[in-house]
Amino acid sequence: MVLPTASIKRSAQPQGMFSLPPSDPESGVVWILVFNEALYFGDKVKNSLINPNQICSHAFNKVDDTPRQFDPDSNHGITFVSDVDDKTLFIPLQMDGVISYFSSRHPNTKELEECDYIIATSERRWTPQLRNLTRWRKL
Repeated sequence: MVLPTASIKRSAQPQGMFSLPPSDPESGVVWILVFNEALYFGDKVKNSLINPNQICSHAFNKVDDTPRQFDPDSNHGITFVSDVDDKTLFIPLQMDGVISYFSSRHPNTKELEECDYIIATSERRWTPQLRNLTRWRKL
């Protein structure tokens, strides 16, 4: 699914939506990940802070954030599932001390116009205080 660039620009500021284009490690294909209800600081902060619970609460996305040294069966990555055509994107996480992360960058105009998008977090208002996340994470 390719979203028109105008819709991204129109809703980017009010909704706190931004996109990061990771490349699929196996195919090299660039995907635009759209994060709704996210903290975005522009160029003021080098890294983006992404809540794994927020990712998991949308569609069929899955975050396996247990490092392999603690669980040899862990994928230690994020699986994003497109809610349009069920395509999946697996992004392996890397470690920096105790922080799990993946590399990303700002998309260029051509990528915004031509690449497929995956909605990483719901457009609904993120209200974690209303959810029992402890119970939910165990499911």
